[in-house]
Amino acid sequence: MRAHIGKIVKAHCAKRQIGMCVIPGGMTPYLQAGDIGIYKSFKDNIGPLIDAWKRSDQWFRDAWRAVPNSVVATSITRAGFSVNARASTPTLAPTPTQQGDDEICDAFDDVSLIDQ
Repeated sequence: MRAHIGKIVKAHCAKRQIGMCVIPGGMTPYLQAGDIGIYKSFKDNIGPLIDAWKRSDQWFRDAWRAVPNSVVATSITRAGFSVNARASTPTLAPTPTQQGDDEICDAFDDVSLIDQ
């Protein structure tokens, strides 16, 4: 990347009396503190934390439990199902025509259904 050594950047640094030093290509791993050890140490420390997070299911459980029951019930109803507390499975329920139903019906008109 050469933007940092452009005329505008040089003028900006000179105006503020900031000395510039350009690191030759290929020398960054040897001359910048981050590349010398900071980044590796950081990655070594964060790696196990990320692995532990991936293995845990607590984050998933917490997120799911935070979804309100009303959102689940409303979504099931809007999908054309009704939750009947006495039934063991959801049953189809008639729903009023909702915006977008015509588009869905039009899409299904183009699909060939196979009788099983």
